[in-house]
Amino acid sequence: MAISRVAGALTLPANFMLIGAMNPCPCGYFGDPVKECTCSMRVISRYQKRISGPLLDRIHIHIEVLRVEYEKLSDDRFGERSAAIRARVEAARQRQRQRFAGSERLMCNGDMGPAEIREVCVLEDAGKGLLRAAMQQLHLTARAYHRILKLARTIADLAGSPSIETAHLAEAIQYRASDSGEARFAYRSANRADPRRRRGLGSPPPGCAPGPRCVLKKPRLIREVGQMV
Repeated sequence: MAISRVAGALTLPANFMLIGAMNPCPCGYFGDPVKECTCSMRVISRYQKRISGPLLDRIHIHIEVLRVEYEKLSDDRFGERSAAIRARVEAARQRQRQRFAGSERLMCNGDMGPAEIREVCVLEDAGKGLLRAAMQQLHLTARAYHRILKLARTIADLAGSPSIETAHLAEAIQYRASDSGEARFAYRSANRADPRRRRGLGSPPPGCAPGPRCVLKKPRLIREVGQMV
């Protein structure tokens, strides 16, 4: 962390996790499926530009939180218990500790630089094609490219997978996309790229309904990934 003042500049070591939230517009209802937004597109654009593009580009995960329906609020069923989630996170952390055991600088996937990413985040041919399409269609930067790979490696660790599969990469791409309509192309492309999913074999990604046009609507790994990138 660099602190600059008139008398000089001071650089201090810092390692922190930034979590932020914002409304989509001043009234808070832009994109809401129930209540109509009262803001003009000009107002919405000016409001969203308060956070600069370079700053957003440095955030690993972007997620849109939608309205929670009454049926889910009143449902008596419980979600996955925190103890089970913690066990999965700890198992993934242990995999990363073993991966970087010989390094004094690296402790987790988020610490990797371009050289380590090239060595650790190896993609199959289908994954390379998917990432190439994402870079072109979503106009992603080099910084976003490396963050997608680190995030995909973390998702694979949470799933207990030794390699980054197409579904892991597609989920990571979705977390980078700022437009929900553009974001969904990732899972559709993953389904077309993976013959097993075209035949209906294998299980879809968590939170994704099975089918030839599987789209992750409410990712449940977001809490776990957020603790590890």
